[in-house]
Amino acid sequence: MKIKIVLGYFLMLVLGCSTNNPTQFWALRDAKIQVAARIRSGPQLGKLLATIADSLVITVAAGDMDTLRVALKINQSNPTLADTALSIPSGKNRRVGLQTKNDNGIVHTGDHQTISLEPGETKSLSFWLTPCKGSIYLSLIDIPTAADSVFARFLADTGAFSAGVKVKRSSAKTYLSLDNIPDNTAGTLTIVALGAARDTLYRSSQHLVYRVAGDTTLSMSSMTISGGALDINATIGTPGATLVKTSLSGGAASAERGGCIITEIMYAVDDSEYIELYNPGDRDTTFDTLIIDKDGVFRPIPHLAFKAHGFVVIGRKALPWADAWPGVQSALDLSSTSGNWLAVRAKDSTVLDQVAFAAGNNSQEWPALGSAKKSIVLDSLCDDPAYNNYGKHWRAAQSPINPAITLQYGTPGRSGL
Repeated sequence: MKIKIVLGYFLMLVLGCSTNNPTQFWALRDAKIQVAARIRSGPQLGKLLATIADSLVITVAAGDMDTLRVALKINQSNPTLADTALSIPSGKNRRVGLQTKNDNGIVHTGDHQTISLEPGETKSLSFWLTPCKGSIYLSLIDIPTAADSVFARFLADTGAFSAGVKVKRSSAKTYLSLDNIPDNTAGTLTIVALGAARDTLYRSSQHLVYRVAGDTTLSMSSMTISGGALDINATIGTPGATLVKTSLSGGAASAERGGCIITEIMYAVDDSEYIELYNPGDRDTTFDTLIIDKDGVFRPIPHLAFKAHGFVVIGRKALPWADAWPGVQSALDLSSTSGNWLAVRAKDSTVLDQVAFAAGNNSQEWPALGSAKKSIVLDSLCDDPAYNNYGKHWRAAQSPINPAITLQYGTPGRSGL
């Protein structure tokens, strides 16, 4: 399963005066708040996010004036926002604060700033707004055919917060989200598969502390929780992702050992699928056997040699750019609609790396390719086997593989960065 949160904006707050009549301005001794905001177009901000702010709220307060509070609508389809709030008296100790909100309350908040405004003066302020809430995204595999529906809930220890979602089973995989979870909430995540008679077929639960930022790894049949950093100027940054992986068939998922990383996946073709493997080490490495695990089905690939920081491409069949391929093409019959759980295992079945990718339209930040015959490429070559678990770290390939042979796009056997 998989949890994630992603938001990102770039906001600039400018305080000062704005008038074409200086004489009138000096007589009123007023200043104005002028706001200019631009949504930062981060890699994945084009998609609709489950937890997102819809308004920017500016508050100005002082002992010698009425508190001014203005809410400006954030239009996700328009990257710019400009408006001028009500006039405020110039003077000292103007306490300025910024928040973002949606229908469920405050989404981001930051420290207040205290300034003084003289008539005719213009000041520029920068704010760092941190997310207060996020979403848990769940990606489930191996939902048994006997299951009629799947239910997931995150319940705070204090009982002050609860989020739940229930969906009917339509296939062996499904994607759920639990939204608007407050930062630093301690609680229990529970996932239940129910039969047609509402009897419980499978149940899994894990206690965790949900944090918007920071990286943590837990184990609930290998449950990974990851948060990320914010990047702002008045800046709302990007909360990270929380990832939970588990199988409802009852088997515990294994931790990823590393040493061989999946860096490219071609699934958007009929029979020319491939995966690219990367050796992050400084030495050449040879595996007498690697096992490709697709959705729990093992296929051994013998005698694979990796150069230091080099690549090996495993094709569904004998592709011109493949270094090896299994004897059975179904070993890499990858789904362009529901995605797959792919793992690379050593011959003792130890998991070196695993990626549970969601294909097609999804809420997990995996690139949506539509009808394009493109691979997805990891955006960074690293030795961390957990890095490629997150859809936000993958991009659609932009380079043709070989125009003389195919119209497909990808970078098999070479860096896609």
